[in-house]
Amino acid sequence: MSDSMPPPPPPEGPQLSNLFQFQGTINGKEVDINYQVEHTIDSNGNFFNYKLFKNKPIEGDEEKQQQQQQPLTVLDHIPEHLKVSPTQDVLIIDSVNSGIGRENRDFFNVVMKPVLEDLQVTGYKYLVTENAQSVVNFAKSEIVKPNTTVVLFSGDTSVFEIINTVLANKEQSEKCQVNFVFVPLGTGNANAYSAGFANELVALTKLFADKISHLPIYKANLPTDATCKTQTINDHAFYFTVVVSWGIHSDIIIEADSPELKPYGVHRFQMAFQKIFQRPKIEYLSELYNADKVFVSSGNNVYTTILALPLVESKYMISPASEITENKLHLLNLPDQFSADRQELAKVLFAPYQQGAHVQHPLVFYEDVGELGVSLKFQQDGEVNICVDGAIVNIPDAKGKEVKVEILEDQSRFKFGVIGV
Repeated sequence: MSDSMPPPPPPEGPQLSNLFQFQGTINGKEVDINYQVEHTIDSNGNFFNYKLFKNKPIEGDEEKQQQQQQPLTVLDHIPEHLKVSPTQDVLIIDSVNSGIGRENRDFFNVVMKPVLEDLQVTGYKYLVTENAQSVVNFAKSEIVKPNTTVVLFSGDTSVFEIINTVLANKEQSEKCQVNFVFVPLGTGNANAYSAGFANELVALTKLFADKISHLPIYKANLPTDATCKTQTINDHAFYFTVVVSWGIHSDIIIEADSPELKPYGVHRFQMAFQKIFQRPKIEYLSELYNADKVFVSSGNNVYTTILALPLVESKYMISPASEITENKLHLLNLPDQFSADRQELAKVLFAPYQQGAHVQHPLVFYEDVGELGVSLKFQQDGEVNICVDGAIVNIPDAKGKEVKVEILEDQSRFKFGVIGV
């Protein structure tokens, strides 16, 4: 879904953005390089037509000179997580068909690769997807050492695929640490935006940060007859980092993934919402509870999301109390009254663009579920479809069945982190 207000027009002509400055010693030699990237920007904020500059002379009016004199970050060394060794790999996974593709936006070859060469970061593997199974296959074959840095040119679906694939690996006996940098080139980039990686330039700069924070992983336990419709990963439990949803949210994902709407990129989510908005009846019967309390009583709950992250789009703050590094889940639910009042429903669903203002609405339920997690029990006849980080899960004969969502304290063999946060 995108903002109801028209986006501001993109700046005219190429823009010059500061990347970072490196001032330090590499293999005994002093290095001083100031990197800048020229690019164009479309109406959705996507960067295109990159051109990398090194130590570009300061020119232009006073404002441009001031901009060029203030790099975002000054770096002085190469962090340990970029050093390939017998116990550590660095993988750069480029899902080339994610988002709007790579036409005129080959960020790796135009920007990242020359920077890595300058700074003598070597031994990494650049892996390009060939089909829908590629990311899963990379996770199976390449994430095998005790430490792996994964630079992911993709969106949330690829994060979901990697985490579920490595956690399903029963043959891995050693404990492994997998640390991510999320480069927001997918359609859904909740992990990247919630980590503060507003664009690919920020992500590349963060790659060189020393700080690595824990990335919490959550578990959705499914009925035994549930099947995943959109990924080849199938199990009775899925691990996730973003959201479990039912109701309007999951139906938006399903509609947006249809062949009819998929070509429209990020705009397809607003188009999907409009289709659902026109339905004569919006009904999703459920109950939400845990061992301590009932959060939402049985009834028509038209929009149910169990949220781990604050942002699902760059400016769509769906869960203002969430933090990417905090091991917490928040439940957001819209009750039956919104089914009858469609204008109020639309108003509330666009309110996250106003700094998460929807959670102040008197009818909106928004609460930290606590350490016990939350169960979603269906009261609906027939099949239902839920969404787990963009994957669509079908549950047949759903009435009386439940999805139990857990907050995990320990992922045993595998632990995950996010670099630069």
